[in-house]
Amino acid sequence: MGPPYQPFEQRDVVIAWERRAGVRAALLAEATTRMLDSARLGLRSQVLDVGTGTGDTALLAAERVGSAGHVLAIDAGTFRQDLYYRLNVLTSTYR
Repeated sequence: MGPPYQPFEQRDVVIAWERRAGVRAALLAEATTRMLDSARLGLRSQVLDVGTGTGDTALLAAERVGSAGHVLAIDAGTFRQDLYYRLNVLTSTYR
């Protein structure tokens, strides 16, 4: 048995996924807002985002918790330096 299929390790799949990011964000905006509201995130909150994928939800959470909060976003996929940088800017304690 070979290794599991990793679609997001293929460049064309990643490009197509990123191209549709705005559409996904718009379609999921209300549900995402409700989810974050239900979690009662505020300044200094701590968030663990398991299976963060593109990191969109982690970034929205980071905006809510501010520099006094903490967001740890993990995913089995490839490390994303750009996501790490954006989270670090939003939450000064991101590690």
